[in-house]
Amino acid sequence: MVLVVEDHGDSADMFRRLLRMCGVDRVATVSSAVEALKVLHAGGVRAAVIDYNLPDRDGYSLFQEIVRDHLLPPSHVIFLSGTYEKDVIANALATGAGAWYVKGVDEPRKVIDLLKRLCDATS
Repeated sequence: MVLVVEDHGDSADMFRRLLRMCGVDRVATVSSAVEALKVLHAGGVRAAVIDYNLPDRDGYSLFQEIVRDHLLPPSHVIFLSGTYEKDVIANALATGAGAWYVKGVDEPRKVIDLLKRLCDATS
């Protein structure tokens, strides 16, 4: 399963539909870090797409907790965000995040292809 952590409902729905259209059958969407951690602790998540700007905390601190608690390999966490702060992006990538894509700039197909590869690799 791919977990999409996105607080804007339209963006989460669009990304979920894109993933399913491209062959990713199991997609869960949540709108906060608290909800994301509940899903991750329940198990079955192979990769996650995280928005940086979440209502309860920033996506980077969520990423740090995911890595610290061994909920996913760092490379299986991808950021998809409107945030383009070079220091934040550099920190995420330096600590092993799979990628950082900027909404509206990077091609969604790149994100989907990477997620499919991650899911296939852990099947």
